[in-house]
Amino acid sequence: MIPYIIKVAVVLAGCLAFYKILLHKETFYKINRYVLIACLVISFGLPLLPMPQQWSFRKAEQTLIPGKSPEQPVINKTEVKGDTQLPATEQPVSATPVAKFSVQKLINWIFLFYWFGVIAFAINFLLQVIALLYRAYARPVIIDGAIRIVEVEGDKAPCSFGNNIFISCR
Repeated sequence: MIPYIIKVAVVLAGCLAFYKILLHKETFYKINRYVLIACLVISFGLPLLPMPQQWSFRKAEQTLIPGKSPEQPVINKTEVKGDTQLPATEQPVSATPVAKFSVQKLINWIFLFYWFGVIAFAINFLLQVIALLYRAYARPVIIDGAIRIVEVEGDKAPCSFGNNIFISCR
């Protein structure tokens, strides 16, 4: 049930992006309604259709030969060198490791991406707070009780941060 809901959400998000980019400002409201209803039908119906194998991220199931498993080593019965016969040696089948797509890897990448964004925005926030505090204590001020009125040069809109009010001193 959860994969179906995720697929519906992805298709619905794509339809919403299509609507917002192309049809948001159109005044043909009747057509817009039909497009939105069609998007709902498509988003709930499309995940129910079977996916062709060539479009799928999953690998096709491999058919196994009865009596053989892919993990069994290949055994050479005898090796003949000249007149002597050497004992049998085992040579394991070397399988190249294939990077498999898994939901756990996807979740790990999403968490890494999320925490990268959190750290980037936290650094940006700290730099802005440092810049505001520098402005608040490096400029001339008028103290009115607990409030500090900071005079800022230039044509800037007044704003406040904490107990500091920044105003233009024209």
